[in-house]
Order: sequence, then C-alpha cells, then structure tokens
Amino acid sequence: VDDERPVLTRRQLEVVRLIARGLTSQEIAGALGVRPKTVENYKQRVFLRLGVQNQAHAVARCARLGLMETRHSSLAS
Repeated sequence: VDDERPVLTRRQLEVVRLIARGLTSQEIAGALGVRPKTVENYKQRVFLRLGVQNQAHAVARCARLGLMETRHSSLAS
C-alpha cells in the first residue's frame, strides 16, 4: 500500500485538473453544474487530504504524484 499517495475522489481530482487549466472557482462551478461554494468545499477537502495550503501547491503535489494525467481524457481536449 502506497501511503504517500493521498486518495482523492474523482470529483476532487477533476477540480484540481480544472484549477491547473486556469479556471476560477466560478468557472469550475459552471463547468461542473454546481455552486461556487461547492467548489470551494471541494478545494478545502483537497487541501486537507494533500496537506497543502493553496491551489498552486495542490496542483504541484498532484502533478508530482502523477495524478494530473487523465486516462479517459475528457478534460484534455
């Protein structure tokens, strides 16, 4: 078991990937069909799970962990 790799939900990972593409919380909310407050809640949970304090660190940590690549890349178009 790899304890160094935090488990993110599919939606949390999707939010991180959209942040990496430069989208704001408002834009992410529109893309996912949720409220901006919901996006903020996802981000806070991601920060806790990754042990980071901001979006840039979350994206960098996910990239280092190899989580930014998408297998079924609906976000890579």
